[in-house]
Amino acid sequence: MQLKKGFLPIFAGMPVLLIAWIVGNAYVHFILLYLTTDEIVFGELPKYQTIVRDMVAYMLIEEVGLYYVHRLFHEWKAGYRVVHKLHHKFTSPVPLQALHCHPLDQVIINFTPLLAGPLIMQSHILTFALWITFSFVNTLVSHSGYNFVTVMNPDMHDLHHEHPECNYGYLGILDYLHGTYRVRLNEVRRDLGDKS
Repeated sequence: MQLKKGFLPIFAGMPVLLIAWIVGNAYVHFILLYLTTDEIVFGELPKYQTIVRDMVAYMLIEEVGLYYVHRLFHEWKAGYRVVHKLHHKFTSPVPLQALHCHPLDQVIINFTPLLAGPLIMQSHILTFALWITFSFVNTLVSHSGYNFVTVMNPDMHDLHHEHPECNYGYLGILDYLHGTYRVRLNEVRRDLGDKS
């Protein structure tokens, strides 16, 4: 894994991150203002079973959306070169650079699959807020290089940044089904506690 020395590469990308963040937030606010109903925002608070059901649905919906859109932007040469390549500038991702991307990348690859679940499920705003918080923490952890218990494995995502032809999805289900799931054998052994 290629490591960048010092803080300069991280902070040099901050203007790009800021622009993508502003565009992404404008997109989220547009979705909330124009594609939700009063019932979603002001309705009765959901039961915990409903929250759990919706969160599981969100993960599965994001797996489908992220896998196919992300893979498209890798296989479509112009899309990769113009839009998605910027996100792969850092082969050893760090949390501050998790959203270092082109504004179209932010909207199409990052936020559209993320928002699809809440819109399809027409979930309460509380569940939506929990999902956004969970997803952002998961994104930061998956770009941290540390192996905490999260949905997206940092090793899997680091490997994607080193070898962009694998590990496109959120959960790895569609990567497995399409033959694009990759792991490093030494990391699997480490995770299983094998000392050999």
